[in-house]
Amino acid sequence: MLVGLRKSRVELSLDDQRALLATLHIRPVLLERNIEAQMQDPLIFTLRLEVENGMITDYSVWKDRALMVGTRLYVPRDKALKREILDKAHCSTFAMHSGSTKMYRTLREHYWWPFMKKEIA
Repeated sequence: MLVGLRKSRVELSLDDQRALLATLHIRPVLLERNIEAQMQDPLIFTLRLEVENGMITDYSVWKDRALMVGTRLYVPRDKALKREILDKAHCSTFAMHSGSTKMYRTLREHYWWPFMKKEIA
């Protein structure tokens, strides 16, 4: 059971009264999928190595190995992942089915990929 809890990122500890405490770390599903897709993308692999070796400074790598462009998550050339991001943004309760310009402005705060504006339009 402890192995399963560790894989789920649940931390267990005892307090001073020997009561069991649990801490659960939650990460967004899209972030996890994006990082997995980044690991499969040869271009992103090369960019990550160049960032880690100090060869380029336009990008950064988070501690969880996610490649970032400024403060935005670099989305790899994965059509299914991009479609999921667009669908979530379009169907969000806060989006109110806005137009492509509004959707682009909203998404660019968190994500980046080449030709992003064109693909959203």
